[in-house]
Amino acid sequence: MKNIGKDFKEKIDQKWLDGEAENHLEVWEDRFRGKNWTKDDFKFDLEMNHDPSLQIEWAEEKLERKLTSEEYDLLVDLFNKAVVKKYKKIPSW
Repeated sequence: MKNIGKDFKEKIDQKWLDGEAENHLEVWEDRFRGKNWTKDDFKFDLEMNHDPSLQIEWAEEKLERKLTSEEYDLLVDLFNKAVVKKYKKIPSW
């Protein structure tokens, strides 16, 4: 992970990722509610159908610069993991 900036590691922390994950689940609640998806089904749907451009834009605003390609990939991976973790913890789903 050569091209991961120190500012990325400091500013894109778990608290920020968890907040983004919660926002994502709130916005897309209707898509997920009432489905009997397994964690793997949910993860697959997220990876195949989610456009991460909004999270990328917010991260770049937070960092005040463009992400490197490695940071982009890492952000998408970390965001997806945070969303899947939050999805598992919502008992009504």
